[in-house]
Amino acid sequence: MKKNVFLTGVPGVGKTTLVTRLIKEMPHEGISGFYTHEIKVGDARDGFKAITLDGIEIVLASVGMKSPHRVGKYRINVSGFEELVVPVIDPSIMSSSSLIIVDEVGKMECMSNRFKKTLQRLLDSNRRVLGTIPLRGDDFIESVKRRKDAELVEVTPENRDALLDTLKGEYSRR
Repeated sequence: MKKNVFLTGVPGVGKTTLVTRLIKEMPHEGISGFYTHEIKVGDARDGFKAITLDGIEIVLASVGMKSPHRVGKYRINVSGFEELVVPVIDPSIMSSSSLIIVDEVGKMECMSNRFKKTLQRLLDSNRRVLGTIPLRGDDFIESVKRRKDAELVEVTPENRDALLDTLKGEYSRR
């Protein structure tokens, strides 16, 4: 696999679930980054939280949040994301991490210019990156997908479980 691997696929196929399963099954030594998780109120999705691998959680987006930044019905907590989450993917700060998890490179995260600049530095660094990315996106998202050092792996219901074993094997080697 290439240094920068991005899982892609249709919404709801299990990209984040695959990443969180991998995180649970691997030792956290030498790994940093973040993943996202839905916030539900009853049966309805109210937003998303971002959770760093060292346990910091913030509300990334919510229907009821007050923010000028918006994606669809969700208001985005750009300042909280930049302050608490972006540093865990910064290669100059996370100098002892050999693998950085970035779940995800999506519209909400890309509302932050600091995230985009930090992600570019990370992808250009010697750190390995495992991330998730939508099938389609804006110019920035498409530029990440076109990088020569990036490999896109499509997640499907048929290959999800086998991909977990493949990724464990790949990232267990240091």
